[in-house]
Amino acid sequence: MVRSAKPYIYPVFILLLLAGCTEYNTIVVPNNTPPPDLTVSNVLKDNYVTKTYINVLGRKPTDLEFQLGLAIINQNNASVEDRLEFLETIFVLPEYKNREYELARDQLVNSLDTLVFIQNYNILDFQLQITTDPLLIDLINTEKARLMQVIVIPQVFGAGQIDIVEVHKRLVDNIIYDQINMGTENFVVSVFQNQVLRTPTSDESAEFNELANAS
Repeated sequence: MVRSAKPYIYPVFILLLLAGCTEYNTIVVPNNTPPPDLTVSNVLKDNYVTKTYINVLGRKPTDLEFQLGLAIINQNNASVEDRLEFLETIFVLPEYKNREYELARDQLVNSLDTLVFIQNYNILDFQLQITTDPLLIDLINTEKARLMQVIVIPQVFGAGQIDIVEVHKRLVDNIIYDQINMGTENFVVSVFQNQVLRTPTSDESAEFNELANAS
Protein backbone atom coordinates (compact mmCIF):
# COMPACT_ATOMS: atom_id res chain seq x y z
CA MET A 1 0.00 0.00 0.00
CA VAL A 2 1.31 3.46 -0.94
CA ARG A 3 1.28 5.85 1.97
CA SER A 4 -0.07 9.34 1.24
CA ALA A 5 2.49 12.18 1.37
CA LYS A 6 -0.09 14.84 2.32
CA PRO A 7 0.26 14.53 6.14
CA TYR A 8 3.91 15.54 5.79
CA ILE A 9 3.39 18.55 3.55
CA TYR A 10 1.65 20.76 6.11
CA PRO A 11 4.26 20.49 8.91
CA VAL A 12 6.99 21.36 6.42
CA PHE A 13 4.97 24.33 5.14
CA ILE A 14 4.44 25.59 8.70
CA LEU A 15 8.18 25.33 9.46
CA LEU A 16 9.04 27.31 6.33
CA LEU A 17 6.44 29.94 7.22
CA LEU A 18 7.85 30.29 10.72
CA ALA A 19 11.37 30.48 9.33
CA GLY A 20 10.30 33.32 7.06
CA CYS A 21 9.08 35.30 10.07
CA THR A 22 12.35 35.01 11.99
CA GLU A 23 13.53 38.39 13.27
CA TYR A 24 17.23 39.17 12.86
CA ASN A 25 18.98 41.68 15.09
CA THR A 26 22.00 43.63 13.85
CA ILE A 27 24.97 43.30 16.16
CA VAL A 28 27.45 46.20 16.04
CA VAL A 29 30.97 45.04 16.87
CA PRO A 30 33.01 47.85 18.50
CA ASN A 31 36.36 48.81 16.95
CA ASN A 32 35.47 46.82 13.86
CA THR A 33 37.70 48.88 11.57
CA PRO A 34 38.49 47.29 8.22
CA PRO A 35 42.20 46.66 7.65
CA PRO A 36 44.12 48.76 5.11
CA ASP A 37 43.60 47.71 1.52
CA LEU A 38 46.86 46.05 0.49
CA THR A 39 45.82 46.19 -3.15
CA VAL A 40 46.31 49.98 -3.38
CA SER A 41 49.04 50.46 -5.96
CA ASN A 42 51.80 53.04 -5.90
CA VAL A 43 50.35 54.63 -9.03
CA LEU A 44 47.00 55.19 -7.28
CA LYS A 45 48.76 56.77 -4.30
CA ASP A 46 50.80 59.04 -6.56
CA ASN A 47 47.66 60.14 -8.40
CA TYR A 48 45.78 60.67 -5.14
CA VAL A 49 48.41 63.06 -3.80
CA THR A 50 48.74 64.97 -7.08
CA LYS A 51 45.01 65.25 -7.82
CA THR A 52 44.25 66.35 -4.26
CA TYR A 53 46.60 69.31 -4.63
CA ILE A 54 45.12 70.17 -8.02
CA ASN A 55 41.51 69.93 -6.84
CA VAL A 56 42.00 71.75 -3.54
CA LEU A 57 44.71 74.31 -4.35
CA GLY A 58 44.48 74.51 -8.14
CA ARG A 59 48.09 73.45 -8.66
CA LYS A 60 50.39 70.44 -8.61
CA PRO A 61 52.40 69.72 -5.46
CA THR A 62 56.06 70.67 -5.31
CA ASP A 63 58.54 67.80 -5.18
CA LEU A 64 58.83 68.22 -1.40
CA GLU A 65 55.06 68.37 -0.92
CA PHE A 66 54.63 65.28 -3.09
CA GLN A 67 57.18 63.26 -1.11
CA LEU A 68 55.75 64.39 2.25
CA GLY A 69 52.25 63.51 1.06
CA LEU A 70 53.34 60.04 -0.02
CA ALA A 71 55.11 59.49 3.31
CA ILE A 72 51.84 60.17 5.15
CA ILE A 73 49.78 58.03 2.76
CA ASN A 74 52.20 55.12 3.08
CA GLN A 75 52.09 54.99 6.88
CA ASN A 76 49.29 52.43 6.81
CA ASN A 77 48.95 51.85 3.08
CA ALA A 78 46.47 54.67 2.36
CA SER A 79 44.13 53.93 5.26
CA VAL A 80 41.29 56.33 6.07
CA GLU A 81 43.39 57.80 8.88
CA ASP A 82 46.33 58.31 6.51
CA ARG A 83 44.18 60.15 3.99
CA LEU A 84 42.57 62.37 6.65
CA GLU A 85 45.98 63.27 8.05
CA PHE A 86 47.23 64.10 4.54
CA LEU A 87 44.19 66.27 3.78
CA GLU A 88 44.62 68.17 7.03
CA THR A 89 48.15 69.21 5.98
CA ILE A 90 46.56 70.96 2.97
CA PHE A 91 43.50 72.45 4.68
CA VAL A 92 45.64 74.28 7.25
CA LEU A 93 47.61 76.10 4.56
CA PRO A 94 46.81 79.83 4.11
CA GLU A 95 46.81 79.04 0.40
CA TYR A 96 43.70 76.91 0.89
CA LYS A 97 41.68 79.86 2.23
CA ASN A 98 42.93 82.05 -0.63
CA ARG A 99 41.84 79.44 -3.15
CA GLU A 100 38.39 79.13 -1.57
CA TYR A 101 37.92 82.90 -1.74
CA GLU A 102 39.14 82.95 -5.34
CA LEU A 103 36.61 80.28 -6.34
CA ALA A 104 33.82 82.17 -4.54
CA ARG A 105 34.71 85.39 -6.38
CA ASP A 106 34.79 83.54 -9.69
CA GLN A 107 31.33 82.14 -9.07
CA LEU A 108 29.57 85.11 -7.55
CA VAL A 109 31.13 88.38 -8.79
CA ASN A 110 32.73 87.43 -12.10
CA SER A 111 36.24 87.12 -10.61
CA LEU A 112 36.34 90.82 -9.69
CA ASP A 113 39.41 91.72 -7.66
CA THR A 114 39.20 93.28 -4.22
CA LEU A 115 40.62 96.44 -5.80
CA VAL A 116 37.29 96.93 -7.64
CA PHE A 117 35.45 96.94 -4.32
CA ILE A 118 37.95 99.42 -2.89
CA GLN A 119 37.50 101.73 -5.89
CA ASN A 120 33.72 101.69 -5.48
CA TYR A 121 34.13 102.33 -1.77
CA ASN A 122 36.28 105.40 -2.52
CA ILE A 123 33.71 106.69 -5.03
CA LEU A 124 30.98 106.43 -2.42
CA ASP A 125 33.22 108.10 0.12
CA PHE A 126 33.72 111.04 -2.26
CA GLN A 127 29.97 111.30 -2.86
CA LEU A 128 29.45 111.35 0.88
CA GLN A 129 31.65 114.43 1.18
CA ILE A 130 29.71 116.46 -1.40
CA THR A 131 26.13 115.74 -0.35
CA THR A 132 24.00 117.16 2.44
CA ASP A 133 20.88 115.07 1.81
CA PRO A 134 20.26 113.02 5.01
CA LEU A 135 18.55 110.18 3.14
CA LEU A 136 21.36 109.96 0.60
CA ILE A 137 23.95 110.08 3.37
CA ASP A 138 22.30 107.11 5.09
CA LEU A 139 22.16 105.19 1.82
CA ILE A 140 25.81 105.87 1.01
CA ASN A 141 26.93 104.84 4.49
CA THR A 142 24.95 101.60 4.19
CA GLU A 143 26.56 100.77 0.85
CA LYS A 144 30.03 101.64 2.17
CA ALA A 145 29.52 99.28 5.09
CA ARG A 146 28.45 96.47 2.76
CA LEU A 147 31.50 97.02 0.54
CA MET A 148 33.85 97.09 3.53
CA GLN A 149 32.48 93.70 4.59
CA VAL A 150 33.77 92.35 1.27
CA ILE A 151 37.06 94.27 1.30
CA VAL A 152 38.13 92.69 4.60
CA ILE A 153 37.23 89.12 3.58
CA PRO A 154 40.83 88.05 2.82
CA GLN A 155 41.97 89.11 6.29
CA VAL A 156 39.09 87.83 8.41
CA PHE A 157 38.58 84.62 6.40
CA GLY A 158 42.29 83.86 6.45
CA ALA A 159 42.36 84.42 10.21
CA GLY A 160 39.45 82.03 10.72
CA GLN A 161 37.13 84.75 12.03
CA ILE A 162 34.46 83.90 9.43
CA ASP A 163 33.66 80.71 7.52
CA ILE A 164 32.99 80.11 3.83
CA VAL A 165 29.23 80.54 4.36
CA GLU A 166 29.80 84.07 5.62
CA VAL A 167 32.12 84.71 2.66
CA HIS A 168 29.30 83.80 0.27
CA LYS A 169 26.83 85.98 2.19
CA ARG A 170 29.09 89.02 1.93
CA LEU A 171 29.79 88.50 -1.75
CA VAL A 172 26.07 88.61 -2.59
CA ASP A 173 25.22 91.43 -0.18
CA ASN A 174 26.87 94.44 -1.83
CA ILE A 175 26.30 97.01 -4.55
CA ILE A 176 28.58 95.20 -7.03
CA TYR A 177 26.52 92.01 -6.91
CA ASP A 178 23.38 94.14 -7.22
CA GLN A 179 24.77 95.74 -10.39
CA ILE A 180 25.69 92.37 -11.90
CA ASN A 181 22.21 90.98 -11.16
CA MET A 182 20.05 94.06 -11.64
CA GLY A 183 16.48 93.81 -10.47
CA THR A 184 15.01 91.90 -7.56
CA GLU A 185 13.93 88.92 -9.63
CA ASN A 186 17.38 88.48 -11.19
CA PHE A 187 18.93 88.79 -7.73
CA VAL A 188 16.74 86.04 -6.27
CA VAL A 189 17.29 83.70 -9.23
CA SER A 190 21.04 84.29 -9.14
CA VAL A 191 21.31 83.55 -5.42
CA PHE A 192 19.41 80.28 -5.83
CA GLN A 193 21.45 79.20 -8.85
CA ASN A 194 24.77 79.99 -7.17
CA GLN A 195 23.99 78.66 -3.71
CA VAL A 196 21.73 75.64 -4.24
CA LEU A 197 22.40 75.03 -7.96
CA ARG A 198 18.79 75.36 -9.09
CA THR A 199 16.22 77.97 -9.95
CA PRO A 200 13.64 78.89 -7.29
CA THR A 201 10.14 77.49 -7.43
CA SER A 202 7.31 79.93 -8.09
CA ASP A 203 6.43 79.99 -4.37
CA GLU A 204 10.06 80.57 -3.37
CA SER A 205 10.43 83.28 -6.00
CA ALA A 206 7.34 85.12 -4.74
CA GLU A 207 8.40 84.83 -1.10
CA PHE A 208 12.00 85.95 -1.57
CA ASN A 209 11.08 88.72 -3.99
CA GLU A 210 8.82 90.09 -1.29
CA LEU A 211 11.60 89.86 1.29
CA ALA A 212 14.12 91.51 -1.02
CA ASN A 213 11.80 94.38 -1.82
CA ALA A 214 11.04 94.91 1.86
CA SER A 215 14.71 95.14 2.85
